[in-house]
Order: sequence, then structure tokens, then C-alpha cells
Amino acid sequence: MFQYALCASPGAALHEPVLFREDFDKLFPKAKELGFGGVEIHLRDAADADADMLEKLSRASGVKVAAIATGLAKRIDGLTLIDTDEAGRRRAIQRLKGHIDLAARFGCPVIIGSMRGNLPSGDAASEAYRLLAASIRELADYTGSKNCSIAFEAINRYENNYLNTAAETAAFLKEVNSEKVGMMLDAFHMNMEETDMHAALWEHRDKLLHVHLADNTRLFPGSGSLDFKALLRTLRQCGYGGWLSMEYLPLPDEETAALWGIEYMKGIEKMG
Repeated sequence: MFQYALCASPGAALHEPVLFREDFDKLFPKAKELGFGGVEIHLRDAADADADMLEKLSRASGVKVAAIATGLAKRIDGLTLIDTDEAGRRRAIQRLKGHIDLAARFGCPVIIGSMRGNLPSGDAASEAYRLLAASIRELADYTGSKNCSIAFEAINRYENNYLNTAAETAAFLKEVNSEKVGMMLDAFHMNMEETDMHAALWEHRDKLLHVHLADNTRLFPGSGSLDFKALLRTLRQCGYGGWLSMEYLPLPDEETAALWGIEYMKGIEKMG
């Protein structure tokens, strides 16, 4: 059986693909009630969360912290790892080190996606790419012996203008060359970028740390045309043992969207 988590953030805007925006003391019991074993927490800043309280809520509910996502630091504060202003890049790195410290408390990955920023045009692109690699290496070194890892996300071309496919992301991770950095893949993004998402998952299975689920509609699994039964079969063949996190728009409402998503996934999983 796969492990399912829901994505949540008290600070997310209504248009964000995050299911719940409740305070954490309500989130963990709600996740358990709906049948989720974990929560993926999206944070602008690790300081926005009380780690001791999260540990207590997790123990009390039996719901684990599945991952710490970082995109709000880009969307709210504009922090990126390719900022040509060195002071700005240092702020981004320090912010992510806080996320890493928090993730280490729970033994979960830190997801880095949109904080890579978008490459500028022309000759400046190669320098920005170099800055990204240097930033991720520094963060990997900081992770060191901590009980967590970095999951670098492949994102579609309409949101980020590079490292869109699993193959491109794998090539970048080869340059970074750290066992502490792996890959996060999202069914929604893969549907747009991969010629064969199942082949991509299989080829890069050794680097796969985390998976996001959303249909091609950016809504709950089962709302569109993606074949999630085949996706589960591929992940099973890959020996994937990580979390499947529901990251999609909270429509028609948060609770209904979460319930429909997990019921659909657990239903097709039982079908084999």
C-alpha cells in the first residue's frame, strides 16, 4: 500500500494548489479523519512553524510530516537561488537552511522547485545555471548527516523555463553530485513535459524521493484524463516507497477535494 499525504499551508493564497489552509492544530486531526497518513507542509519560512508543536501534533494524531515545501519563499518574498545580487542569493540559501533544519526534525525531504528562479536570456543564462548548481551543492553540504534530503522538482515550462523534464533534472543532479539530493516528480507537470512518464519514472527511479499527484486539470485525481492506475503500477515496479502527496486546487472545496482524491487513489490501488 502506498502512503498518501495532503499538501497544506496556512500562508497559501486561494489560487495555490494546496488543499488546506487551516492552522496546524486543526490540520493534523483533519488529515487523519480523511484517511491521510501524512501532511506536506508548504512554508514561506521555517520560522513560521513551531517545530515542537508540530512534533506533538504528529505524535498525537499518528499523521507524519511527509515533506517541507519551499515555493512560498519565492512567490511571497521573491527569493531565488540564481539571484545575481549575492546578498539576495545568500538570503535564499539561509531561508532554505531553515527549512532543512525543520525537515531534519521529521526525517523528511525538503522540496526545492520554484526557488530555482527562471533563467535570464542571453549570456547571463550560463552564469545563472552555475549559481544554481553552486547553491544546491552548498545546501547539500549543509544537509550533511542530517536526517533529511533535498528533493529537486521538475516543473513544466509554463512555470519555469528550464529543468522541465526528468532527464534534464537528472542531468543537473549528476552535476551537483550529492547523495543528499534527489528528484521530485509531479504527475501534472510530467503530463506536459514527458513523452512517456512511465519510462521517465523507471529510468530515474533511483533518484526519485517524492511524488505529487494531480490530474491534468490541476484538480483531484480522477477529475481528468490521467491514468493513475497505470501510474501506481509503474511506481510499484520501480520499488517506490515514498509519499504520494496530493497537490492540487481545493475545488469544489478543501475537504471535498481531499476526500475525492484519496478515495479515488485508494480505490484504484485496491483494483491492482
